[in-house]
Amino acid sequence: MSVAYGQSSPAPAPSNVAIGGKYRLLRDGVVQSDLPVAPGAPRSAVGLSDGGRVMYLVATEGPQAGVPGFDLPQLASFMRTLGVTDAVDLDDGGSTTIVAQLPGDRGLTLLNHPADGSKREVANGIGLFAPDAT
Repeated sequence: MSVAYGQSSPAPAPSNVAIGGKYRLLRDGVVQSDLPVAPGAPRSAVGLSDGGRVMYLVATEGPQAGVPGFDLPQLASFMRTLGVTDAVDLDDGGSTTIVAQLPGDRGLTLLNHPADGSKREVANGIGLFAPDAT
């Protein structure tokens, strides 16, 4: 499997990593006070702990999976319980998708229940790759 990426903005200096988000959930361990309280939905977020050395990728389910889902303050509080100090909400709803190539499989397996019922193209994604242990 190969992945290609590149910068498509006219920014003066190239960036190694950049990602967009909707809301800042945590800053220095504090849940941000300006988060809208909207009905629970599938959500995806990324957060850092241990001085930026540990990254958490979180995907939560929503009503289509038979659970109430988190609102944004609840998501921020949940991430804080994990030890996350800085976090951003990536997106909500149908774009919340988590897939993995499970051991022994050649393709990807959908691990959550996207609100739209299937995977869809989105502007942001975070990919984690590990070398084959064999």
